[in-house]
Amino acid sequence: MKVHIAGIGGEGWSWIAKILLEKGWDVSGCNLDENERVKELFELGLKDLDLGNSPSHIKSNLDAFLYTSAIKYNEENKKELDEAINVGVKSYERNEFLPILLNDKDVIAISGTHGKTTTTSLTSFLLDSLGDKCGFGIGGTSINFETNGRNGMSKNFVIEADEFADAFLGLEPKIAVITSLEMDHHDYFKDYDSYINSFCKFVSNVKSGGHVLMWGDQTPVEKIKTNFAGNFMTYGEDKSNDVVISGIEINGFESSWKINIGENVYNAKIPFPGKQYAFNATAALVVCMIMGFDINDAILKLNLFKGTGRRFQSSIKNGITVVNDYGHHPTEIKVTVDAAISTGKNVIVIYEPHQYKRCAELLNEFSGVFNGVDLIQCPIYASRENLPYPISNEDFFNVTKSGTVSSVLCNSLDDAVKLAVEKSNEGDLVLVLAVGHGDLIVKNLLEAL
Repeated sequence: MKVHIAGIGGEGWSWIAKILLEKGWDVSGCNLDENERVKELFELGLKDLDLGNSPSHIKSNLDAFLYTSAIKYNEENKKELDEAINVGVKSYERNEFLPILLNDKDVIAISGTHGKTTTTSLTSFLLDSLGDKCGFGIGGTSINFETNGRNGMSKNFVIEADEFADAFLGLEPKIAVITSLEMDHHDYFKDYDSYINSFCKFVSNVKSGGHVLMWGDQTPVEKIKTNFAGNFMTYGEDKSNDVVISGIEINGFESSWKINIGENVYNAKIPFPGKQYAFNATAALVVCMIMGFDINDAILKLNLFKGTGRRFQSSIKNGITVVNDYGHHPTEIKVTVDAAISTGKNVIVIYEPHQYKRCAELLNEFSGVFNGVDLIQCPIYASRENLPYPISNEDFFNVTKSGTVSSVLCNSLDDAVKLAVEKSNEGDLVLVLAVGHGDLIVKNLLEAL
C-alpha cells in the first residue's frame, strides 16, 4: 500500500506513520518543517517528505491520502485534499482511517480532556512490563520505549483517543477510559453539550462485553452511562466511586496514595509529583486489573515508569531543574503549577499560551492559575486560527498575572528565556508550559543556563 500523509510530523499522524512503516507500507508525507518526528520517520524508512501543502504532492499511484484535520482550516492547504478528491485517491481523516489501521486489534482507548497522554503511556508501559507486548499510539514520546507508537506483538493496542474533530469516533474499543471532562477545543465544539455528546457517541462504540472506566468526580456520569449497557466503573476521590483514591502525599518528586476497590486497599507510589499522577496511574492500574493482571504486580512496576515527553519531563542544569510540560487548559495548568510548588522549590514559570480562541473562551478560568510563582509570559501561539484574534496578549496577561509573586509579559521567546536565566538560582525549578514552542524554549533555556 502506498500512502501520503499530510501533517506527518504531528503527534496524531506520526505514530500512525511509524506503524505503517513497521507493517511494510510505502509511506511519504508533507509537514510544515522537518521536525524531530519527521527525523525519526526517516530513520524508520520514510522515503519522501515535502515541506508545506501543495496539490502537486498528490500522485496518481497513491492508494490513499491521509490528512490532518488542520488543513481544512486553511484554504491554501486544503487544495491538497481537493486534488486528492478530484483525481479519485481515497482520502481519510484519522477517525476514518483508524478502523483500517486497527481492524485486527483489541483496542484500549484512553480519552478525556486532561491526562490521556500520560495515562496512555502508563497503561502501555504497565502492560508491557507485565508481559503483554501490546501496540500503542501516544500523543507524546514514551520515555521508557523512546517512541510514540509501535504495532506490538500482542492483539492488544493502547491508543490515546483524541476527541478533537471527533477523531476517536473511528474506534470500537474493548476498554474505554475517560480521564476527565471539561469544555475544550472551542474551535470545533460549539458548546459543552456538543462536547459531552461526542463522548456519549464514543462509549456507545465500545464492543459488546467491553468495559468503560470513567472519572467520577463532578462529571456527567449518568449521561455517559446511559449510552453504554456493559461493564461500567468510576474512579476518583469521592467515596461514591467504584475505585476510590485517597491519602495523596507528595514528597519531592514522588507521589503516594491509597486505592480502595471494594474491601481491598492498595498502596501505590510513582516517581513524579502531583495528584494528577495518582489519578492517571490509578486508571492505568484498573485497566490492567480489568485485563486479568494482578493489580499488586502492576503497582510494583510503577517505580520503573520514566514518564512521557513534555509531561512534567525534567532536566537539571547547574543545579536548576527545568520541567517541560504540555499543559494549556487552565485546569491542567493549575494542577501542574501546584505539583511544581509541592516539590518545595522556588518556581519560575515560562508560559506560552495556546490558541487565542481558547484564551478568550476560558478567560476567567485562567485567573489565579499561577498563584505563588514568578510568571514569565510569552505571546499567544496561534493554532488553526486567522486574524482578527478575539483577545490581545495584554488583556490575557492582565488575567493570568493574578496572584503571582511577579509577572512579566515578554515580546518574544528569546526575551522570556533571557529573563528566566537572570531570575533563576541554584535549587530553583523553571517550569515551561507550552504547546507550540515548548521543546525550543527548553532547548534554548538549557543552553543558556
